[in-house]
Order: sequence, then structure tokens, then C-alpha cells
Amino acid sequence: MKITADNVNKHYSNYIKYLIKNNKLDTSLLCSYELSFIKTKIKLVNANNKNNILIDFLDKSFTNRIKKMNRKNEIFYKIFKKNKANILDCTGGFGKDSFILHSMGHSVTMIEKNPIVTILLKNALERFKISKFSNNKLSLFHGDAYDYLYNTDQDFDYIYIDFMFDKSKEKLSSKNIETLKILTNNYNKKDELIRLAINKVKDRIVIKNYKKNLPLYVGKSDYTIFTKLLRYDMYLNRQDVK
Repeated sequence: MKITADNVNKHYSNYIKYLIKNNKLDTSLLCSYELSFIKTKIKLVNANNKNNILIDFLDKSFTNRIKKMNRKNEIFYKIFKKNKANILDCTGGFGKDSFILHSMGHSVTMIEKNPIVTILLKNALERFKISKFSNNKLSLFHGDAYDYLYNTDQDFDYIYIDFMFDKSKEKLSSKNIETLKILTNNYNKKDELIRLAINKVKDRIVIKNYKKNLPLYVGKSDYTIFTKLLRYDMYLNRQDVK
């Protein structure tokens, strides 16, 4: 993967090289990609299809949905019913779900393991936090979700988990999602993470999945909400799950 940066962003370029090396990231599938650091924005460019990935929480693709949201048409209002909840998103990805939850008034901590996705998210957050829309209740941690949850003393009302973009999944339509699938390794501690989350969450954990798929966790969910394409399996706090 090629990395380019102007003089202002050379430190970013060196930082991502360090992260890739430190995380032992396999970049063999990213030979057609370029990570571009120009002025205040960082983009991931695929030379094969000219697809540019730039996470921008002020882009119309984000803001238009926020403007149209209400308790009748937004599924998250049915799932995350508490006001001003503290939420842990264990699988940050490109930050879309976390941003929606933040826009609903919640405090959200995103966990992202992949260093390239992390740097894109970090850049998006830096630009968002100097805007008039930020309330500093959207934060990011780079690392493993299980390790973070095991070691943190912070209480979370909800823990949100979305493994939909594992490499094992079938081909997806969106070029951005296909790229995310390439970047995201199969997570090999799913059961351990879910069991730990059920023990530590104050209210419930929410697992997002495709509607046609079986639940990811062997334990029976307390209840499930379905949409046309998705399912949200919910597990209430249980201190005795092992």
C-alpha cells in the first residue's frame, strides 16, 4: 500500500507506518490502495476503481439522515431507549452507527482494531470536533475490544457489536463496505467478547447481523428486533454468564 503525505502531515505518514508494522497488518490485499494525507483530510484511494474513502461526519450522507430521523422511522430509537446513555461500540468501522447514536444525544466510545480505519476515523473526529455540531461525546480508542472492555472501569448502559464485515461474508454491494471487509480481519474472540459484554454491561448488549443469519451467540437472546434486511439480537445484563 502506498502512503503519500504533504509536509504538514509527514508525522501522520510515519505514525500509520508504525501502526501497520506494530499491528502486523497484512497489506498484501491492499496493493492497489493509496493512503493520502493532504491538508486536513485523509483519504483511502483504490486505484482500480477510483473509489475514494473519506470519513466526513459533516457530509450530506450523514447529515441528511440525521435531519430525517425521528422516533417512528429510526430503528435505533427502538433499540436504545434510554436518554443520554453511555454506549460502547466494539466495532467502530467507518463510524456511521456511532455517529447516529451520538446525534441522538448519547455518549459513544468507538473501538477500532484496524490501524488504517483508525487513522481515517481519527482524522474525521478531529475535523468534526472543531465544528459547531460537536459536543465532545464521541470518542475513539484504537485496540482490541475484548482487551479494552476487560480492563476498563467505565460503565456502559449499552454495548453495541457489529461483525457484519468479516472477510467470511459474501460479496457486498457497496465499494466502501467491500473495502472495509478487506481491511477488517475475522475477529477470533467473538464468543469471549459477547460473554464479557453481557457480564459488564449495565443494561443490554446489541448484536447487529443480517436478518437471514443465525444469531452469533449460542445463548438465547432476550429479544430481537428485525428490519427488512437486518436483525438486532439483544441480551440483558447477566452476572452469571461464563
